[in-house]
Amino acid sequence: MVRELQYSLQGSYITKVFSVYFGGGTPSLARPHLIQKVLRGIQDVCDLDEGAEVTLEVNPTPSQTNKLHHFKAAGINRVSIGVQSLDNDVLRHLNRDHSVSDAVACINVAQQLFTGRVSLDAIFGLPNQTLERWRQDVRTIVNLCKDHLSLYQLTLEPGTQLYHQVKSGEVKVPCVDQLADMYEASVQVLKDIGLGRYEVSNFASNYSTQSRHNKAYWQASQYLGVGPGAHTRIVPRDQNRENTESGVVSNKDIYNKEYWQASQHLDVGPRAHTRIVPSDNINMGCTESGNLRRKNTPNLDNSLTDIIREARVNACDPVSWLREVGRKGTGVRKVEQQTRLDVASEYLASGLRSTDGVTEARWSVFLPQHTLYDIFSDRAKWLQQEQLIILSPEGMKVSERGLNVLDSILPHLLSMLVEKTNN
Repeated sequence: MVRELQYSLQGSYITKVFSVYFGGGTPSLARPHLIQKVLRGIQDVCDLDEGAEVTLEVNPTPSQTNKLHHFKAAGINRVSIGVQSLDNDVLRHLNRDHSVSDAVACINVAQQLFTGRVSLDAIFGLPNQTLERWRQDVRTIVNLCKDHLSLYQLTLEPGTQLYHQVKSGEVKVPCVDQLADMYEASVQVLKDIGLGRYEVSNFASNYSTQSRHNKAYWQASQYLGVGPGAHTRIVPRDQNRENTESGVVSNKDIYNKEYWQASQHLDVGPRAHTRIVPSDNINMGCTESGNLRRKNTPNLDNSLTDIIREARVNACDPVSWLREVGRKGTGVRKVEQQTRLDVASEYLASGLRSTDGVTEARWSVFLPQHTLYDIFSDRAKWLQQEQLIILSPEGMKVSERGLNVLDSILPHLLSMLVEKTNN
């Protein structure tokens, strides 16, 4: 893991890291010295900001709780605890390996060690869960810790016991309308308690308790993920790594410096996500002359089809990932070129999830040819009239009401973006 981390850092523009997130699977099962080793691995090749947010996902079992002080000594300064529910019946349905008393004990210890930096996870849409039962569960969870809460709707994974129980009719889960009621009820409960919604699924007591790492995703910042299944977003750099397979140098001068010098964030663990600025250009989509290839997309301005970033995916299987890292320093298995339009679309979809929305200043980094106001002022007028979005020359955001139905709004906005760029 440290090898891939350092390989990727050394092959990027990253000089300072502002947040590190150990997630995916159960990273707290690792020994604290591994956390320390990863953080030292970062410091060996670049600057880990003194105030960097270093988060660890934790399952609230007694064994994990007992290791929290060791994790703090290793460099962790924020924890995200997978409480899910404070109802033992619900935990049994989810096959969780902790009880309500285990979760309460973990939260109490975490608050002593990581004051103001404790996030809790809660799940709704569970079997036999009623609106009132969910409402009470949220209140109980938040009354234990008011720093930060992330809400998740139950996802039925094919092949799991619960999936088969629901499909067979043995177990019932709430319908779509009930799920909507549960979400809206939780937003109101949290607001009454003092946690404001700053993103569709995330709530915080104040600005300082918001997740810096999550906000980087929604703002389309660059981040580096390490481990099996890690996803990557990168911008080509004009300096080759020694022994690069392609031997082609790409031209960075066409890129907006604000993009490739953006804040850098690291994800560590299975299925981590990565956006970095690399120094090599293997499969970068460059011609032998050093110019960038353009996607063969009809009816689009050439400038919109400039390849400005790559999406990369690591091998998902741990054995395959280890083999790839041992062979070439990285577990990357799949590479996809992304145009300005691709990146802008991603920013639109992720940025509108947050209450900050999509700013014109940030948008112009990715798609300077078209302002948000130019694209949406007429096309999205009906969404404005329905008070679902708020559009101004400074940017676009979704209203409180609109956040509740964001999944229905986004397809319309993305379609409008494509329509504008096709004209």
